[in-house]
Amino acid sequence: MPLGRLRPQKPTLFALLDATATTGITLTESHAMHPASSVSGLYFSHPESKYFAVGKLGKDQIEDYAARKKMPVADVEKWLGPYLDY
Repeated sequence: MPLGRLRPQKPTLFALLDATATTGITLTESHAMHPASSVSGLYFSHPESKYFAVGKLGKDQIEDYAARKKMPVADVEKWLGPYLDY
């Protein structure tokens, strides 16, 4: 599958939030935010909220995600490479 046909999550979220119109932040072809000093995150405001670090991803998680997204495993591995545990 050509890289241009992938739909990672960031473009979907940007579209749902109308982020470019609201903030002026755009996405590059590789889905980095521009300007480079821009950051994003999901923050939940609740008195009992707790935050944690997510561990590395196993092969089984990558295969499951690829199947659900209907993407080749190799493409998912490319996008999530820094977070792989194998």
